Amino acid sequence: MGVLDGRAAIVTGSARGIGRATAELLASEGAHVLINDLDGDIAAQAGEEIAGETAVFAGDLTKPGVPDQLVQTAVDAFGKLDIIVNNAGYTLDAPVHKMSDEHFQAMLDIHTVVPFRVIRAAAPHLREPAKKEREEGREVFRKIVNVSSTSGTFGNAGQASYAAANAALSAEVARLKAQRPGVRALSLEYPPWQDTAMVAKGMPAITYALRGLIYFELRVEAANTDLHSGNLGGIAPNPAQALAEILVHLKDPTGHVLVPGFYDGVRPLSDEERRQFARIPFDETEIKRTYGLRALQGEAGFTPTERNWARPTLDVNGIWGGYQGPGKKTIIPAWVAAKFSCRLVPDQDPKAVSEALRRYIEEVAPRTVRVTVTELSGQGDPWITPVDHPLIGAGQRALRQVYGTEPALIRAGGSIGAVDVMGRLLEAPCLLVGFVLPDCFAHAPNERLDLESFYLGRKAALHLWEEIAAIEVR
Repeated sequence: MGVLDGRAAIVTGSARGIGRATAELLASEGAHVLINDLDGDIAAQAGEEIAGETAVFAGDLTKPGVPDQLVQTAVDAFGKLDIIVNNAGYTLDAPVHKMSDEHFQAMLDIHTVVPFRVIRAAAPHLREPAKKEREEGREVFRKIVNVSSTSGTFGNAGQASYAAANAALSAEVARLKAQRPGVRALSLEYPPWQDTAMVAKGMPAITYALRGLIYFELRVEAANTDLHSGNLGGIAPNPAQALAEILVHLKDPTGHVLVPGFYDGVRPLSDEERRQFARIPFDETEIKRTYGLRALQGEAGFTPTERNWARPTLDVNGIWGGYQGPGKKTIIPAWVAAKFSCRLVPDQDPKAVSEALRRYIEEVAPRTVRVTVTELSGQGDPWITPVDHPLIGAGQRALRQVYGTEPALIRAGGSIGAVDVMGRLLEAPCLLVGFVLPDCFAHAPNERLDLESFYLGRKAALHLWEEIAAIEVR
């Protein structure tokens, strides 16, 4: 049995891509699905390949009257209508000065006008059954999901038409919420995100905080050319030695950062957070075995989990310079360089940390060399969301239904810069629920995804949309 047994759904643009995946997921949970595409052959092929009861409708939804035909085809095939997913869409990027009226209107038509016409045509088939059910003392909700894009708030410079259409779609959904008897409409009020990890296999987690990131290149120069280590050794300064001296001044042997002001603003862990973190299994022996480590290290007074999730760090990411080829070459290098990065935690100010680092490096650098500190692009602010927000509750309920256990509330040591940007610009919390395992070897050549976790994650996503749609937005 599936959670959507007997439900009837329309998914526009569902012969390929996101629409195809949506149709497959709905069908796997027992829904009857109408497959739609502009290309009739591709739509028919998708209908044959998707397991479950399907119907097919091919047509250009931007043409007047075609959305009505789409809806009627679904009603004729399935006898009713419960779910609409307005997914059809595409983008035509161009700078404004090269964008024609037809180009701009095409984006409005597919992303805003088509969903409006589909919903208008479907309204009687959604509203009338709901009215009858309420008279009988029952409440059976039907769903409208409009697939939009964050480009409605911040797109690239060539997406003026695409952004305008998606922003209008989000506003359209907000008005639907105000007039829906028995219908729940969903769009971009809350951005879900699936780029985090589970605690362990079978133990789901919601990530409510991420560390931020700042990244630097440090270049140390002593001469305008490589020098002969016999002729000038003992006379000329060695930038490799100077770089080593600078780097050892940045941290003590335990990993505590020595830069004055580095820890300013660090939000302390609450007792409840420490209690939650202590629930998370941590096997030091297994971690050392998996990654070939001799030992772990870190700040005193914190558990490894606390250090990884809630404490800022500074790490050297690479060092180069001097002779790197085979054999030997007796030189004093003209210059050497290193890259290093800092993971920051909530309430730290990346700009203030960057300025503190520059001042400190200038202070501790040997006076015999020239030092340049360059901040590289890709800065991301730390991010945290309230754990008592209704969105977190929706995620907890969805995961509980699939896994039968209480999901852990965790932080993550990594950084996802777009999450903080989306949260600020959309003025909405983000929900981070991931389905990779801790030993996935993230960023390594053999990074992997456990298939069982992936399939359970798909089921959880289905329940999540249901739970999010039930949130009353005020």
